[in-house]
Amino acid sequence: MTDPRDEDDLYAQAVRLRSQGCSVPVIAQRLGVAKSTAYRWIGHMPLPDDEESRARRRAHSKVMTDAQWAGHRAARDAARTDTVAATAGWVK
Repeated sequence: MTDPRDEDDLYAQAVRLRSQGCSVPVIAQRLGVAKSTAYRWIGHMPLPDDEESRARRRAHSKVMTDAQWAGHRAARDAARTDTVAATAGWVK
């Protein structure tokens, strides 16, 4: 069984990391606890809402969106290129 003082120290570290803008998965990894434990400790604390944090979240969102839609966009662009080429050959 773990010492309650150790858990109190980890909790304090989790609160400090959250106030610095760390996400739940990052906090869990740094402290070596489960994500559910980290969430239980700091889930009530919102992420800091400064311009740097917003910019970092926007950049992450763009990366995730681009990764999700990259295949669709490539297929769409290829189909459009084929259609334009076929139409150009037909119209001349």
